[in-house]
Amino acid sequence: MLPLIWKDFLLQKRTAYLYVGIGALFFFYLDAMDQRNMMAAMIPAFMIVYSFMNRSMAEDDRNHSLRLLVSMPLPRATLVRAKYASIGIVALLSLAVFLTAGVLAGAYSFRDPEERVLNLLILAVFTLVCTVLVSVFLPLSFKLGAVRAQTINRFVFIGMFMLGATFGTIITKLGNRLIPEGEPPAWIADLERLGDTFSGWSPYIGILALFLLALLIYAASMQLSIRYFRRRELF
Repeated sequence: MLPLIWKDFLLQKRTAYLYVGIGALFFFYLDAMDQRNMMAAMIPAFMIVYSFMNRSMAEDDRNHSLRLLVSMPLPRATLVRAKYASIGIVALLSLAVFLTAGVLAGAYSFRDPEERVLNLLILAVFTLVCTVLVSVFLPLSFKLGAVRAQTINRFVFIGMFMLGATFGTIITKLGNRLIPEGEPPAWIADLERLGDTFSGWSPYIGILALFLLALLIYAASMQLSIRYFRRRELF
């Protein structure tokens, strides 16, 4: 499987400098705009991962690499696992680089306990969101091809942003109606009691749960991609 992973990196060796340059410019832009938090590392890292994934799948389709590989004595599941492994390696390397650069530049710190919890929570939530986006695209790409999957994925992005904006508007309007001026309703007190119940729990448990959830989603996406790719007709 290692040669298949190495193939994905060799196909993009000419554009690797472009990915790093875009990520670095975006990182320093956020730092210059005083966005001194984990987002300064997560956004450029996600840009690199998503660009690598899109180009990797597109190159396989354009060069007919998948047709060549499936004609060889290689299980289709191995091809899928190699693709997921290469994307995972790029994600880990990108995060490691930008997190280290952010710490050295003083954009954020893990020394203060409160700041450490906040930064880790942002890292966990953003990792989960990015994992969901990647885990949606890859099965579509293995089932339909990179070009059709990219078209569908654009609508998924637009739908997610529209859904987020709509959800925020609904919550605001419901909050204005359900929380009138004066004494708050009884359900607010129930939520406060529920929060007190979990207040004794370590925040690191929730952060670890988010990372594990992201890992489970990625693994489930890989199994779904294997199932789709086994049924896909390439010839």
